[in-house]
Amino acid sequence: MSSEPFSDTPFAQITVTNQGRQMTPEQRQSLFRPFTRGSRSQGLGLGLHLSQRIALAHHGTLTVQTEGEKTTRITLSIPTSVSVPSPP
Repeated sequence: MSSEPFSDTPFAQITVTNQGRQMTPEQRQSLFRPFTRGSRSQGLGLGLHLSQRIALAHHGTLTVQTEGEKTTRITLSIPTSVSVPSPP
C-alpha cells in the first residue's frame, strides 16, 4: 500500500497493489457490483462495492488498473477539502 501527495491537486490518494492472478475483462467489469466474488473468495462480495460507495459519498473515486499479467492496483482518491454549501 502506498500514499502519494499530489502537489498540483487537492486530493489524497491511497493505492493497494496486488501481485496475484490476472483478472479477466469480465471480472474487472463487475468488480464493484454487490455480491460479486472471485472463485476462491470466502467473503460476501460487498467490500469493493461498499468501498466505492464510500469514496463517492466523499466526492472521490475508487479505480482499478491492471498492468501486465499479475499486477492489479486499486486506488482511492478523495479531495482533501470539500466546500459545503451553507444552509438557507
